[in-house]
Amino acid sequence: MRKLVLCLLSVLCLYACMEDDNYIVSPNAGVEIWKDTASLDTVIANEVTQTDTFKVYNLHKQPIRFSKIWLEKGSESPFRVNIDGQSLLPGQTIENVEIAKKDSLIVFFFVKATDFDKDQAEMETDKLHFLTEGGKEQHIVLKCYSQSVITLDDLSIADDQVLSGARPYHVKGGLTVEETGTLTIESGVTVLFDEKSDLKVNGKLIVNGTLEKPVVFRSDRLGNMIVDMPYDKIPGQWGGVVLGANSFGNHLNYVDIHGGNNGVLIEKSDESQQKLLLENSIIHNVSKYGLSSDGSQIKVVNTQISNAGLDCVNLYGGDSEFIHCTIANFYPFVGGHGIALRFSNYRDDERCPIKNLHFKNSIISGISFDDVVGTKNQDYTSDLFEYNFTNCLLNTERVDDELHFQNCIFSSDYRNEMKESDNFTPAFDYDKLVFNFDLSEQSKAVNSADYDIAASEAPLDRHGNSRTADHNPDMGCYEHQSE
Repeated sequence: MRKLVLCLLSVLCLYACMEDDNYIVSPNAGVEIWKDTASLDTVIANEVTQTDTFKVYNLHKQPIRFSKIWLEKGSESPFRVNIDGQSLLPGQTIENVEIAKKDSLIVFFFVKATDFDKDQAEMETDKLHFLTEGGKEQHIVLKCYSQSVITLDDLSIADDQVLSGARPYHVKGGLTVEETGTLTIESGVTVLFDEKSDLKVNGKLIVNGTLEKPVVFRSDRLGNMIVDMPYDKIPGQWGGVVLGANSFGNHLNYVDIHGGNNGVLIEKSDESQQKLLLENSIIHNVSKYGLSSDGSQIKVVNTQISNAGLDCVNLYGGDSEFIHCTIANFYPFVGGHGIALRFSNYRDDERCPIKNLHFKNSIISGISFDDVVGTKNQDYTSDLFEYNFTNCLLNTERVDDELHFQNCIFSSDYRNEMKESDNFTPAFDYDKLVFNFDLSEQSKAVNSADYDIAASEAPLDRHGNSRTADHNPDMGCYEHQSE
């Protein structure tokens, strides 16, 4: 009897397995595709993109089989597809692909987009079709926007050259301005740098951006790292700007530098000559330094320097002036332990006297308890350490030192009332990595700047709004706008 029961159970199990192996052949039975369209966003024409994925789900209690999978444009398609390890070659099909009951398969795809030779990105699409054994056909749209570029491949500039026009420039392997060269970049230009590239200036760099048409320096990774998170919001994607020891007279106006290892690195040079005038600009979201200057003469006006993995501003000696700047370090990524401002009159064993360091009508803020750190060389106490803060909001403990701090607001005076991030509006969105540094109504920086400095040095804020119309200018690079 026991043997009979075991035999019957075996037959039933075999029958059940046979039932499970029966593929659905109903013409109404289909699959659940991740969504209607799978997009790679904007990509550089004629270059292979990163691979993206989506899933196809079988929600049925039986397996389902595709008799054929193909791309609608066939051999003309710019898209390349791999399905469960099988490559879908141009103009061909994949056959007899199965999905077990209540299971899914992963589709990998990338694109080498067509170069349409246009300044603006052009949409390019195809459809990936799935045909079940039951005869039900479904598809998903594959989409990208193809951006034509002007490629600068490991270019060295030894004379005077101008970059202009609406089409982006793509720097591969680095861009160098030799001591005999001047690179001028006109308004509205975007320069895309690959991961191995930086802009090394041994000669002169002139950037003529405007409020309406700023110049942009950013990574060449134009797509998304994950869904709804573009690479453009991730730091460390390219090198940065380096001003060499013999580079002087650089003028950058309305430039947006973001997403690199560094923003601007300045090598030690003759302090009697101005090395950099940086105006109306943004340096944001870098993995190391926003602006690091070694023994040089620089002037920074109406500029936002924000979110650096090390320090937003790092100064070794020199002659530096910052007027109506917002320096704020709310770096959201793991590994960032820097502050907003660090300055010193030495570097390791090297003496770096600070001949002049003056912050006027500026904000120095961040997530640290103390975002303003100055360090004096204790071995050479007579070395110059000349610094001054005038009408500034400082995220640090109050200092009773009228020689170095005049009419300043210290965060220790308002920490019980508000967080440091409450100085800005709208509130930071850490999930989407959106940081806006416009002044909130409750910020102590509102109406606290020196009028004469504002009127003479920067009567308009970085957005083009008047600071002096109400005779009560605000600290930082943005004037608060009442609703």
